[in-house]
Amino acid sequence: MLKVWKMYLGEVDCNLPSDDSPRLCLWMFNNGLLRSFNIFAVIRQFYNDDDMPAEINFSHAIRGKFYQPNLILHIPVYLDKEVQDYLTGIAIRKGIQVSEVANDLLKREIQIIEAVK
Repeated sequence: MLKVWKMYLGEVDCNLPSDDSPRLCLWMFNNGLLRSFNIFAVIRQFYNDDDMPAEINFSHAIRGKFYQPNLILHIPVYLDKEVQDYLTGIAIRKGIQVSEVANDLLKREIQIIEAVK
């Protein structure tokens, strides 16, 4: 989708017919081609939210419709590449999942910490 929009950058008035216009103007500013740069004006003019309604009717909304009081979330744990590769090697040798290896390792580490206390 091609958008033509106006952006006021200090004393410079840019009419840039492109979806890459904000990036281009930022590049121009970073390379000294523009003296001032109002990023909020770029965002406000480029990302137009005309398709959003002015008001949203919540009169039929139900409070707590998706609330689950006893929900247990399993948070993801992201490992460094070296650690993941090491644990993956152990898991392959043992024929088990990487998560099982990580859980066993962490449980042993917790036992050591608790024994020292």
